Amino acid sequence: MRFLVFYRNETPLHMGTGTELGVVDLPIQREKHTGFPKGEASSIKGTFRSISEHKDYFGKESDSESDQGEPGKICFTDARILFLPVKSSGKELFVWVTCPFVLNRFLNEIDGSKRFENLTIKFREWEETLDDNKIIMIGKNENPGDKKILEDFEFQVQENKELKFPSDFIVSEKDKYLRNKIQNDIYMVSNDMFSYFCEFSTEVITRIKIGDNGVVQDGGLFTEEFLPEQTVLYNFVEDMQNCDKNSFAKTILEEQGEEIKEAESNIFPRVEGMIQLGGDTTIGKGITSFVAIKTEEGK
Repeated sequence: MRFLVFYRNETPLHMGTGTELGVVDLPIQREKHTGFPKGEASSIKGTFRSISEHKDYFGKESDSESDQGEPGKICFTDARILFLPVKSSGKELFVWVTCPFVLNRFLNEIDGSKRFENLTIKFREWEETLDDNKIIMIGKNENPGDKKILEDFEFQVQENKELKFPSDFIVSEKDKYLRNKIQNDIYMVSNDMFSYFCEFSTEVITRIKIGDNGVVQDGGLFTEEFLPEQTVLYNFVEDMQNCDKNSFAKTILEEQGEEIKEAESNIFPRVEGMIQLGGDTTIGKGITSFVAIKTEEGK
């Protein structure tokens, strides 16, 4: 069984790479070839393992030469960015942005899922070039030629071409306001503009390290980078072994959430829950809601 899992952080998220010599002392994890933020599969797997009662599902290390250990029963992939929240000058306060590269990669990875069949067809038909000063709203049509200001940039709204992301699964139905917002406030910008937002629209916080005497330590000033609240990432969690009864992946996901019983979930079962990802647990960072949907039809 294979699940597509959307992660939406409720508080700023730091999944870091350790100390570096760059401008930011503690940067977030990024893809080498694009520079886009990501979450390592090992970090996510470790989070689920640390709070799971089924440690054997995650494999067993070798204890001796005679004990070869056991492989894990579940596979976690890296979490890739899908939507980045960006400040807007309009009444919506902020919107989510994506780009053709990110959307195309996502659709390739979930190719065959009927949940995204319509979006896949429409996106494959979309062959236009998106200039840096153009923007497309995914979800509803705005008048072509209207102006949209995100951060310090002014964009011209381009015709939608019926692109609509089925975003109702990203936010729990319990949060009706945010669920409605994400269905109406997703925009696609050019690849270059998305790269810019990914580099300069993250949060960089200056922090200090206090010694035992209550005074700032020498050299205790440092900067830490966070993915802003409401960033949407996605990955896949799937069984690596055949299971006689319940899915290993589903069992692990349900430990931190609950299966939603709706008419639609009979075709696309989903699990909703909450976990803490990344560092800075004691200061409330990385609190993340997730929605996992089965990629194939059937229960």
